[in-house]
Amino acid sequence: MTNTGPSIWLLRRLHASYRASSAFTWWWRRRFTPGGGLVALSIVATGLMGADTNLSQAYQLFVFLCVLFIAALAGTQFSRTRVAAERRLPRFGSVGDPVKYHVTLTNLTAQPQRGLAVTENLTDPRPTVAQFLSVPEPGEKKRNWYDRQMGYFRWVWLLRQNVRGRVNEVACPALPPKGTAEVELTLTPLRRGSLRFAGVAVACPDPFGLFRTFVEVPLPGALLVLPRR
Repeated sequence: MTNTGPSIWLLRRLHASYRASSAFTWWWRRRFTPGGGLVALSIVATGLMGADTNLSQAYQLFVFLCVLFIAALAGTQFSRTRVAAERRLPRFGSVGDPVKYHVTLTNLTAQPQRGLAVTENLTDPRPTVAQFLSVPEPGEKKRNWYDRQMGYFRWVWLLRQNVRGRVNEVACPALPPKGTAEVELTLTPLRRGSLRFAGVAVACPDPFGLFRTFVEVPLPGALLVLPRR
């Protein structure tokens, strides 16, 4: 089914909105630790409660949390983490069967690196404009008029279809200066076909443990995923 007329105009703008919203949600979940998310929400709450400084002392907590949050963000900007990565993938995997493989990290600096975590950057699963306009959700005709016009459930269904696998995140042992460490990652394939890797992502926390910056190590790769056994 292909949309025509005004709905094309609407769906294009909804696609841009959903795409931006998904990017922000992914960024938030990846960059903020649980403690950092709590601090961010507390800033909003105390900001609302302390709007009138004559009625509430919450503004003092608001100022303290803002300073803490800014210091955490600033701490990540001075991270000097530089690493190289080597991935050893098996040739095949099967849908639903976890695949374990190893990644070796090399510290490229003369300083020890501690508190790092390792995961993968897989290809972006967000639907393209062409997909969003031309590929309907199964059973979409049965939804009410508003849901069909907004296309939200179509976006969610397409996003799930495009997620071809999930990789866990693991803590990395301390890296000595110019030294190496090996971690074991677990990939769970969700769709058959070629599952492509964009690179290794190394998370570097700030000194307060609220926010993380990522060192992206480009490392293309692919794994052929066979049907479920």
